Amino acid sequence: MRLDIVPEALTRWVELPPVGTETPQWREELADGLLRTWQGDWSRDVAEDAIDHGLAARDPDALATMQLWPHDGPAHAIVQLSVHAAPPADRLVAEVFPGDDVEIARLEDARVGPGYEVVWAVALPDGAQGVAARHAFTDGETLLLVTLEVTHPLFAASVLETIRDLARGIVVEHDDGTPWRSAPLLEHVVVDEQVEAWGVVPIDTEERAS
Repeated sequence: MRLDIVPEALTRWVELPPVGTETPQWREELADGLLRTWQGDWSRDVAEDAIDHGLAARDPDALATMQLWPHDGPAHAIVQLSVHAAPPADRLVAEVFPGDDVEIARLEDARVGPGYEVVWAVALPDGAQGVAARHAFTDGETLLLVTLEVTHPLFAASVLETIRDLARGIVVEHDDGTPWRSAPLLEHVVVDEQVEAWGVVPIDTEERAS
């Protein structure tokens, strides 16, 4: 499979090089570019530390690791794009959307088709509360995930729409060049009005009810 992202979804994003392929020149040029755009008297060490944080967060099994610089400063978000074999529908929620205090919604208007968004709370080692998020697309066999690494809740809220735009802008092709498309789950996953829980409704039952 091949993955691409439409250019209009890439504003303020940097795709990090695969593990082991970054060069000192790449790191230096990115730091130069960041310092030119940041407001305030930020040092080069601050820029390089932020870049290194992103490099350290790369998942070697991910198709791509993206670093978002949403503001004119070193605050950033890390997002992993990955493809997996899809778990059975009855295990998808538990395996794909872990965590406590889960909030779930549909993601509409994505180029690959229908998707789902989950935001969940994560207890950090220092006792603080963090937030992670994930967007998932599946055709029943393959699972595409867009995962926001744990970050501060207020910062997550400020960047979540930008991450949705990234997920909506992903284009995936099979090796033969045909487009990969997601679909509703074999059993429709219905999000209730309070986004508190998943209700699983078999397709034929839903059709009879309508």
